[in-house]
Amino acid sequence: MPTVASLRLLSSSGTSARSPEALEIAAKNDPAFSALWLAWAVEEQKRGGVTAALAVLNRAPLASMPPFDAARLRLRLAELKQDQSARSAAMVALARTSPADMDLQGKAAQ
Repeated sequence: MPTVASLRLLSSSGTSARSPEALEIAAKNDPAFSALWLAWAVEEQKRGGVTAALAVLNRAPLASMPPFDAARLRLRLAELKQDQSARSAAMVALARTSPADMDLQGKAAQ
């Protein structure tokens, strides 16, 4: 369950509130909250490109996250790396976590 501080950070507006530094601190304090890792990667990508975003996502503790969240991060990693094989595997894993999501099931089958 995300902490209140993490939720406030993600819902805040303004550059300083969602700076990569603030997101890094929040991710360290709430490591299983995948939305923080994704937001941090986006901010790093804006500043330093794909390499910076990959560096963030490669640090994410996927094993401590719920399967759906870990699969989302693996999918984003595969997309950033432009690795079609890893993307397909991540889509299948994501679909397994949400069997009732027919749109996701269709995308995983492609």
